[in-house]
Amino acid sequence: MKRICAVLLSAVMLLGMLTVAVSAADADLKLTVVTDVHHSLADTTKPITKSTADNPFGHTVSNGKMTAESAAIVDEFLKQAAAGDSQYVIVTGDISDTGSPEDAAAIAAKLEAFEQSSGKTVLCVIGNHDLMHSTTAQFKEAYANVGYDKALAVDEASASYTADLGDGYRLIAIDSNNVNQALMDWIEAQVKQAKADGRKVVTVTHFSLFSHYTVQQAVHTSVIDKKWNIADKFIEWGVKYNFSGHTHELDIGEYANSNGVVYDIASGALTTYPACYRTAVFGKEGVQIDTKYITSVDGSLIPEGLSAEAAQLLQQDFRAYAKKMFMEGSYKQIVTFITPGYIKAVAKLDAEKDADIIALLEKAVPRLAEAITMPLYAPAAAEGEEQPLSLEAIAAGYGFAIPETEYKNLLEIGCEIYAAHCAGDENYPVYSTVGQAAFNGLGAALNYALEPLSEEDYHKLLTWALTKVNLPVNVPDALTKLTAETVSKSDGIEYILLYAVSPIVNDFTRDPAPSDVSVTLPGYGYEENEAFSLLKKLRKYFDMLLAFLHSLFSFLY
Repeated sequence: MKRICAVLLSAVMLLGMLTVAVSAADADLKLTVVTDVHHSLADTTKPITKSTADNPFGHTVSNGKMTAESAAIVDEFLKQAAAGDSQYVIVTGDISDTGSPEDAAAIAAKLEAFEQSSGKTVLCVIGNHDLMHSTTAQFKEAYANVGYDKALAVDEASASYTADLGDGYRLIAIDSNNVNQALMDWIEAQVKQAKADGRKVVTVTHFSLFSHYTVQQAVHTSVIDKKWNIADKFIEWGVKYNFSGHTHELDIGEYANSNGVVYDIASGALTTYPACYRTAVFGKEGVQIDTKYITSVDGSLIPEGLSAEAAQLLQQDFRAYAKKMFMEGSYKQIVTFITPGYIKAVAKLDAEKDADIIALLEKAVPRLAEAITMPLYAPAAAEGEEQPLSLEAIAAGYGFAIPETEYKNLLEIGCEIYAAHCAGDENYPVYSTVGQAAFNGLGAALNYALEPLSEEDYHKLLTWALTKVNLPVNVPDALTKLTAETVSKSDGIEYILLYAVSPIVNDFTRDPAPSDVSVTLPGYGYEENEAFSLLKKLRKYFDMLLAFLHSLFSFLY
């Protein structure tokens, strides 16, 4: 099996290397693209109080955003952008953290000063945070000098506008907060006008054009509503490249139909691990996408109050500091998610109509939260004391093992996998040690959570949960019913994990081509011949086959 997988993996890597290249002479547009700056005026001007000797990273906020450090990070980014050779700097939403007029004014002033000193052009696009405490009209006013002053056309009903990028390209900055038919008509008109003017189109949105992984739409409000069919429309209109943000995930997605392909190039957040931004070089044959990182900041710009341990890590290894903040923030955030009340709110359950599901959630979810946060491995019990409960012991009771890792609990493994996903080119397949620990740990946790339920309730809750992540077609109702009635519930969980969850896990933890971090995509002037198209298809088929075989044999051996 290992030999087969090695051969397939080599084939995938070889096929992934087959791409076009952009030479310096070929380049006719260079962009710097940054997203999710989350600059916070208040947090950068008041002392840090929650970073203590006992809890050095207690000041972390949702998802590990470094809002207190945002001014220092922004200044370092602008210094790097000024030294770079891109003429255009595009900011794709969530520019300020709160969207308040004060926050917006502070970051807009920084961008205006940068534009004046560097001679480069800044173009800002609206995000959802930019509207938290402001209106669309206030956004347009706040960023009037870093975007709208270069506009060729502005949509009066939204924050969308167009601007030329040199002589050959046109930017369409799209307000993705409220996509409707009027906005779709406006976008189509602007694409047609750009073509009439001899310009190739580059679009920017804050939300993704389409889901980059199986359950993105279900678990993350980050994708433009698919009822607008926007990816297919872009292909129909001849739009090939969109830059997006919001998810804080470094990921390049490819959507194709029989008429062509469109790429959604999502950048990681500037002020959240991996603290990065993009550069894009457009040429006749290809578009070279690269990722740049913030590796150090001026510590004097950080508010007072950081503990000695946190301050030392920030100065010695900023990327390690950013990841530590991310891990701490993600851990806190996920703990708040695994509650019956939160799931009830997100799933929009009605207290009366969905009373039966709510009752089942109230039985199972607290046990799930307990399982993912309990010790992964049992510490040695003191003499005369009972052995502490561990997920390893629970898994053993159901007949499978959790391999040895360095993590203290299942949630910590989840945060590590999530960090790798956000950093791009992730590679934690289910057959790896970490993947197996996560997968078997999840099986144990689900068994522990569902153990008190009757067969009928077990079937009902599993079916509801799978439907909520848009899997009713892939997972037949008969399968969950069969596992509830004819086999033990623990074996049933294993079947469900293998059949339904394994492909999702692989999709999230093992990134397919194209590369998220550095890749050359086919340019507007590039014509794919039949041979190249066949190689792309073979690369995808090999990748899917390899993932399936790894998933299958990880259970058999």
